[in-house]
Amino acid sequence: MTEQVMVPSEKTFLTASEILEAQDAQSIDVLIPEWGDKYVRLRSLSAEEALSFVAAIKDGKRDESSIRIVALTAVNENNERLFTEEHIQLLKTKNFRAILRLQEAAMNLNGLTAWAAYIAKNA
Repeated sequence: MTEQVMVPSEKTFLTASEILEAQDAQSIDVLIPEWGDKYVRLRSLSAEEALSFVAAIKDGKRDESSIRIVALTAVNENNERLFTEEHIQLLKTKNFRAILRLQEAAMNLNGLTAWAAYIAKNA
């Protein structure tokens, strides 16, 4: 039996107000075995935050990009950031495999994976 997909006969376009009012933030919970089989919630970045992240990497903070994306996206159950800029140095002391697991999830969630590949190729 073939499943049929309904296609609207006319396209519906968003208005500026609808776009600006859209609640488009997303989050994912990532299991971290290295930290006691508990979860870390990661949130999507706003366009402004993503652009700032990209600019920081381009400005020479590339060596700490995995830490920086985790610090920017890790939130508690109320979607409040867990880390500030001051935590970057402390996060560098944590298990690298756990940090990489979170980095990969955060990059995928925020559509930054292709960008990272481009930067790595053109470094």
